[in-house]
Amino acid sequence: MHLKLIIFINIKAIFLNNVANVLGITNINEVLEESENYKPILGTTRAGYDMYAEQDIQGYIKVTNEDSVNGDYFLRVEGDSMEGSHIYDGDLIYVQQCDCVPSGSIAVVLISDETTVKKVVYKNDLMILEASNPKYESRYFTSKEIEELPVRILGRVRFVRTNF
Repeated sequence: MHLKLIIFINIKAIFLNNVANVLGITNINEVLEESENYKPILGTTRAGYDMYAEQDIQGYIKVTNEDSVNGDYFLRVEGDSMEGSHIYDGDLIYVQQCDCVPSGSIAVVLISDETTVKKVVYKNDLMILEASNPKYESRYFTSKEIEELPVRILGRVRFVRTNF
């Protein structure tokens, strides 16, 4: 091993041990690993349209090790446009931050300065945002509109958490 790397590893180990001693923790590595499994609830998004994007950390939720690497944050859903996909008003969606999703995926989308949760379908030169409740119409965006508004994918919905 390279000498600088060995010195860095030793300094890091000494630092972590000192922090553990100050906090009265016997195994700081367990604590560090455990903290990676808490994901923030970053606010609310609309399962509909006309809700402005706001970020307001409302708390944290513990996830499994597997889920921890597959997502980044939770959002609380307001509205009923995604009920056909079993996403209901008040549910939490777990989102993997990304700027593109495969066609047919459910995603959090920013349209100008509003956010929404919709099924994203790409067809010809269009991005179609589909609700899964027949009460709501799909919205169609051309590549020009996608650039000018703008329309941006913020993340892919990985799962839904419903509290009863």
